[in-house]
Amino acid sequence: MSDTDDPKLKAFAEAVRLEASKPDATPQFKALAEDVIARVKRSPAYYYALGSFVSEFSKVETTLHSSLTIFAGVKHAVAQAIFGGLKVEGRLQTIKRISDAKNWEPRKKERLDEIVSRLGPINKLRNDILHYGASLDLNAEDSWLVTNKEHVHIAEKIRETSVTPKLLEDASADLRKIFFLIIALSFDDISAERAPSIETEFEEFLKPAWRYKSPQPARKVGKSQQTRQKPPRQHRASRGKP
Repeated sequence: MSDTDDPKLKAFAEAVRLEASKPDATPQFKALAEDVIARVKRSPAYYYALGSFVSEFSKVETTLHSSLTIFAGVKHAVAQAIFGGLKVEGRLQTIKRISDAKNWEPRKKERLDEIVSRLGPINKLRNDILHYGASLDLNAEDSWLVTNKEHVHIAEKIRETSVTPKLLEDASADLRKIFFLIIALSFDDISAERAPSIETEFEEFLKPAWRYKSPQPARKVGKSQQTRQKPPRQHRASRGKP
């Protein structure tokens, strides 16, 4: 099995492997070589999946903003002034408030709830990767580690998540479905009479099953790191005067 389809990277990995196999290679050099080879082997698949994931997310984010303009019933310039600074969470919350104010029918609210429930965890994954970065996890195959440990001040808030190309591919697949769900909801809001035909047109895009599942944290705070509660103080009975 080759490390990569890139001839230059493959040649580099072979050269590092050759040097590490020499009798005079130190344990430290062998460990470094193992890390380098692992990075060469895993990086192309991971970054390809990451690039696709970020691209799919940007499409959803842009479409969500356009749909918010439709749901609010305002002109584009006004929407830019009012909603321009909102992130994904803010846009979703605003759409939910609009749906309540307009008293959307249950069918539309159920679709919106599905978008919110599916996009929320994927948005969290995206934020963690882009804000905290990812480092190669040599303890797990094809896995990269995302952690916030450099950005929190207490151990209890440390979060570590294992990210694989497969996880990113699953998230990308769900983003493609969410993209069409948002479009279908927008068309429904513009013309409820056309909703059934829209459903038929988008059927192939909405048919695939959901794939993304939030990864389990790779690190949990142990009991020894948790704040210990002091037992309630025992008050002595006051001595009465004779």
